[in-house]
Amino acid sequence: MQEIKEISWKWIVFPIATVNMKNGELYKFIIFNKSRFAKWFQEYSR
Repeated sequence: MQEIKEISWKWIVFPIATVNMKNGELYKFIIFNKSRFAKWFQEYSR
């Protein structure tokens, strides 16, 4: 989790999370339950 620089959100049909890594890589995920993902991310990013 320490390698993540930021997470941004975009909605077209489904919420898409874009994860920007500190090394410059970019990952996109379709997240069907944004609130559960946000809770999980906060818990494990400590």
